[in-house]
Amino acid sequence: MAEIILCIDTSGRAGSAAICNDNNILCEKKFSGQIRHAAELIPSTKDILQKENIGVNEIAYLAVTQGPGSYTGLRIGITAAKMMVLAGRAKLLGISSLDACRENCQAYIDQSGEKFDRIIPVLDAKRGQFFSSMYEFNGEGWEKKIEDSLLKPEQIIEMAGGKNTRTALLGEGLKYYSKKFEAEGNIILPEDFWDVKASSLCRLAVLEIEKQNFQEPSSFAPKYMRLSDAEENRSSA
Repeated sequence: MAEIILCIDTSGRAGSAAICNDNNILCEKKFSGQIRHAAELIPSTKDILQKENIGVNEIAYLAVTQGPGSYTGLRIGITAAKMMVLAGRAKLLGISSLDACRENCQAYIDQSGEKFDRIIPVLDAKRGQFFSSMYEFNGEGWEKKIEDSLLKPEQIIEMAGGKNTRTALLGEGLKYYSKKFEAEGNIILPEDFWDVKASSLCRLAVLEIEKQNFQEPSSFAPKYMRLSDAEENRSSA
């Protein structure tokens, strides 16, 4: 029997939890509304475990988005993940929110048959900045060419490659700012593919397991990549 992986995402406005074994999604539950992480993470996790008749001690691995993303959301998800790992036998996996968002593009490609040269996920970092990274198709799969970064819109447009490069853009950073990223060669995916989903962590978690890239709960922390608004206000005071 394949080992059970519990996946949690609280990196953005939406949130969700999912269970998979290997690359098979067994069950996923999205939170009922935006910014409902604190209220719904634990109940949603319990619901999907009960639905699949899986006990906490049967979870072999727990994958959680480590960032970048919402300060509060990341803290909630990672704190809950560490508590569950310490209470059971699961090994902890940290997944980039941008890598998970990129997985949504693969789902779009599988459905639509469209082909792209590059993929750029875009998450809102506030104050006119965005969390982003870039992936390029190398003939066999997607290779991460630019690591998770804090960028301005013009830097992301430059990263896209111009009119001769078909670049897919997606992510909740486009929700209010999609026009900032309109340029020749850029294709903005439908909004249904923008939110990071817990199920998007599944394949990435399997890859991390194969590499034995486990995290130590005591030292595992969110990757914020920028100061919080409160910290920035204090530093500028």
